[in-house]
Amino acid sequence: MSAEKEIVNFWLNSKGYFTLSNIKSHNRDIGILALKFDKGGLSRAIHAEVCCSITGFIDQNHIFEKIIFEKFND
Repeated sequence: MSAEKEIVNFWLNSKGYFTLSNIKSHNRDIGILALKFDKGGLSRAIHAEVCCSITGFIDQNHIFEKIIFEKFND
């Protein structure tokens, strides 16, 4: 697991979430799935995709739209 994903995973655990990382779904990879349980039932679920850039993006909106399309559309 990458350092930035480890940090997010640690933070979610410190907030009381149970986390699963790198779940495979067909030819896709779900970054982090965080689940919080309350009174024996699931109270909240978070799907987190983590990426890090040292230099940044020139056209962030286009890049994010492309990433979202590739992750959630077959």
